[in-house]
Amino acid sequence: MKITTITIGLSRTVSLPGYENVKPSISFTAEPGPDDNQAKIVNELNILCQLYVNEQIDEALEGADQSPRFYCGTLYTAHRWEQAHAIVMLTKGIDVDELPGDWHAITGSPVRKATALERARREAKKANWDLWDWSARGAEKVLEWWNARTWYVAYRLDRWLDHWEHEPAQIVVVSAAAEARDWDVTGLTRPRDDDLSKLSYRPRQLEEILKLIPPLPWMVADDEPALRAIVADWQAANPRPDPSGTAGLQGPQSGPIDDERDYDPEEDPGP
Repeated sequence: MKITTITIGLSRTVSLPGYENVKPSISFTAEPGPDDNQAKIVNELNILCQLYVNEQIDEALEGADQSPRFYCGTLYTAHRWEQAHAIVMLTKGIDVDELPGDWHAITGSPVRKATALERARREAKKANWDLWDWSARGAEKVLEWWNARTWYVAYRLDRWLDHWEHEPAQIVVVSAAAEARDWDVTGLTRPRDDDLSKLSYRPRQLEEILKLIPPLPWMVADDEPALRAIVADWQAANPRPDPSGTAGLQGPQSGPIDDERDYDPEEDPGP
């Protein structure tokens, strides 16, 4: 028997979200010469088929926001880092929940670097943010950037008008905001725990805090003891009125400056 052509084909099916399937297929044909090793040709054609089909499947999976199935290299993730106003690329395995700040995934699953970079560039352009490829140093670089800055959280001290109504009267900006998120704010003001409330639910740079606070007198407390002293002085100078003698007085109310969502302390992940 004389073999004049060799044809190898391959087809695979993979399921995608939404009950969709993708089924790439390919075939290659070769004409062996009289001195060619036909078994070697068959093996090489088979490898070509697998490379093509596997690549098509990986592209389809990444297009559906899933990790590639056949790619064996390093995978990457891209995230929005709110405090930095930057899109950050990291390698697979870094848990952003353990990093300071507020992170929002752009890639739902780890993907190849070209795919992650494409999505990160698109998101950075849309938000007009910087794009940082920190995949080489990962968490170390994130912590270095974070620790080089001082973060702040703003609190509002309220002046009571009657037993139920109060108005904002002064803003206290507290530094070391990463730690401030863990403070027991109600413990500073008990039993009148409505005198002090948090205005910013995530740490910010001072310039950003000052843009968001209401036009009220404000001061900076360097740490929790300083905040406690301010609250104590405030309470001494602004005793809560007897409700029996001040009924009917009304005052403006003030909500949190983070008005992009309703705040639930149980759901706030914190840095």
